Amino acid sequence: MAFGTELFGAKRWIYIGGYSFQPASFASVALIIHVAVLLHRKQDYIKDFKRSFMPIMFWIITTCGLIGLEDFSSAAILLMMCLLMMFVGRINILHLGGLLMVGLIGAAALLYTSPERMSRVTHYVDQIVHIKSDEFNANDGYQAQQAQIAIAQGNILGVGMG
Repeated sequence: MAFGTELFGAKRWIYIGGYSFQPASFASVALIIHVAVLLHRKQDYIKDFKRSFMPIMFWIITTCGLIGLEDFSSAAILLMMCLLMMFVGRINILHLGGLLMVGLIGAAALLYTSPERMSRVTHYVDQIVHIKSDEFNANDGYQAQQAQIAIAQGNILGVGMG
């Protein structure tokens, strides 16, 4: 965020040697590998809260928190992948369940206290309600407009990705 190159309206890209990448992509892969290694090393005491759950969650929360500052959806997907890995890696289900409950309560509080996020959710729900009641107009939302443009320009073979 501090010194990245702005591309597509986001300052998340770094250019090195003619190649560009998002540091969040590198951090995501590194976190998944690190969580896998930690789960393997801690199998003898995997049910212990302080020796296994907390150290693993430290890395997950730190990485997902930094990624989530600029790209919440990628951070949420990465968090869910790590939690799934922890479930498969035999972390105590009560620890994971407690974390999910705290996370749901926190997300609800964040949603409730942020008018911008709340308006996005209500707009999304309104679009779904209109689709289900057959009152949907293709010009109601940005995504629907873009879909119509893609269909119109694509013909039989389409226009490719993006």
